[in-house]
Amino acid sequence: MDNIGARVSFFARPLSNKTNDKITWPWNALGAANTDQKIEAQAYYADSLLHIVQPIALVCLPFALTYLFTFVESIYGRVSKKPGKKAPLVPYTIPIVGHSLIFALSLSRLIKKNNQRFNSKCNDYIPVRFYGMFIELCFVSGPKNVAAIFKHSRNFSAKANVVLAMNNLFGAPKHVIPFYENDNTGINATPHSGANNVKPHHRIHHIVHVQVTRYLSGSGLKPLTTRFLENVGKQMSKSGIGTEWLDMTDLFEFYRCKLLAASIDAMFGPYLLAVNPDFASDYWKFDKCTPYLLKGMPRFLASGSWAAREKCLLSMKRYNEYAGRLHRADGSKDYEGVDPFFGTEFTRRRNEAFSKMEPMMDEDAIAAEHLAMIWAANSNSIPAAFWMLYEAFRDPFLLSRIRSEVDTARLPSSNPDEPPRFDINILVKLPLLQSIYAEVLRLRTAVLVTRMPERNDFTLGNWLFPKDKLVIADSYTAHHDDMVWNTGTATDPHRLDEFWAERFLTYPNDPNSGPLRHARAQHEKVTPASPSASGSPDITNEKDRRPKFSTDGLTGAWIPYGGGQTLCPGRHYAKQEMLGALAILVTWFDVEILQERGEKTGPDCKHFGLGVLPPLEKTPIKIRQRRI
Repeated sequence: MDNIGARVSFFARPLSNKTNDKITWPWNALGAANTDQKIEAQAYYADSLLHIVQPIALVCLPFALTYLFTFVESIYGRVSKKPGKKAPLVPYTIPIVGHSLIFALSLSRLIKKNNQRFNSKCNDYIPVRFYGMFIELCFVSGPKNVAAIFKHSRNFSAKANVVLAMNNLFGAPKHVIPFYENDNTGINATPHSGANNVKPHHRIHHIVHVQVTRYLSGSGLKPLTTRFLENVGKQMSKSGIGTEWLDMTDLFEFYRCKLLAASIDAMFGPYLLAVNPDFASDYWKFDKCTPYLLKGMPRFLASGSWAAREKCLLSMKRYNEYAGRLHRADGSKDYEGVDPFFGTEFTRRRNEAFSKMEPMMDEDAIAAEHLAMIWAANSNSIPAAFWMLYEAFRDPFLLSRIRSEVDTARLPSSNPDEPPRFDINILVKLPLLQSIYAEVLRLRTAVLVTRMPERNDFTLGNWLFPKDKLVIADSYTAHHDDMVWNTGTATDPHRLDEFWAERFLTYPNDPNSGPLRHARAQHEKVTPASPSASGSPDITNEKDRRPKFSTDGLTGAWIPYGGGQTLCPGRHYAKQEMLGALAILVTWFDVEILQERGEKTGPDCKHFGLGVLPPLEKTPIKIRQRRI
């Protein structure tokens, strides 16, 4: 038996008292009759205890010292008045590993806890720094700080996001990742000064940005939205739902399948689903695995996630080859707007641009790009569309108001058996509908807006953000800041963790309305237009008394789409998708949410950081077609 083992065994045996044959135990050594024996027992006891505690202390020492040093560094970062200082480091215990484990296991908890810890009940909005595995992440909060990052977006790059997503999430082949990394020319028409010498047709970040901006906004968006809404109507017509009540186990499952099919056909044409009948189910399996893939989990730890992605990539390759063959057989004609093979001019132009980037952008790389586009177009907008529908059908009074409002945008139809059609240009301007849309994105979006100072260090106040280190604005923190947002009144409170359909509406005769906290609205000089005590004339015109949708004063506070130069160019399409689908569903169907009083569907926080949080639980419903 080794030395430590011998001492441990000492505690398990009695000591014999040679003087009077009494039995004593080490912890009763003070009761020994013989003083020498008492001293000997105490010494032996202390020595044994030391040999047990010592190795434990040696094991714990690095963890204790790590926490002590990082705690001191954190305090210094907070109290120091020195300009050009780094953000305070959040203390951690495990050397080198730092916050990596908690970041991987419970990102939402880590961010919520430490933003409360550093910024609770203050307007300072101190940035905080996390560390793990030789990587530093700096989180910036507060509307002014976030707005400053977006305002100086020319000093930042989102390339790190793209590289991480293409490598970890969308499974781009390894040989193409350096191609993305080498292009540091930016997204503008003119390359950054001092950038690498990249051929014009190899500027992948610029080319992708230009195409998305051109075809997913402005006049280029109309063919895509029109086709999407037509497809939604077709999907609902063939859903098999009649005028009798039909039970469904999950509203989200029903809705996401219909919207995904409509969206894919609109953007990629009919052949993606025709040659890959199981793509929709494969895609949602992949989407469920995205939190694990993005964190870089290896295949042996996430084999199901890797398999789901590989099936989607194989489907994209099969589709691209099939549609390309038909396109070439047709003489490679240029179709404007709707393309009979690729679905849209947008998808065809992307293929043409990528083909000029060979050999780097081969069929595997193009498949990954197409999967990324499907994810960007659907994995946020469809969960958001669900939350809008869910909140509408949970509240009968709200539902009646929505139906009345969307009816003003409804187009005449000669066939009452067809799903309704709407003027999307009117629909996207309706105040209540826009407020519901904005509130859902405020409440359910948890995206990490990530930027990196690419050419020089960036200074914000006294804080220094080093070059090539990630700077992150967390939308969840921004969207739940009670120093910014209107939470109602004492008699009519509306907490920020609850849905409030009217949070983004301003009423001319209600100074407490609008999205901003009232005191902040006055400070920012963004008070809602209302009669004042100084004698403003009464508002008698009915039109002037109507509520208006407003995001005034929310720069840096409402950031579901990021901000600055890289503000999501697909946001217009996403908005039209959500509002158009909601208008069709609430007009065409009656839905009863089969939940007990007080029961609610909650968000799945495993997707925290990726965008709109999908529902965690199933939402059982009864559904039937309305008689309209």
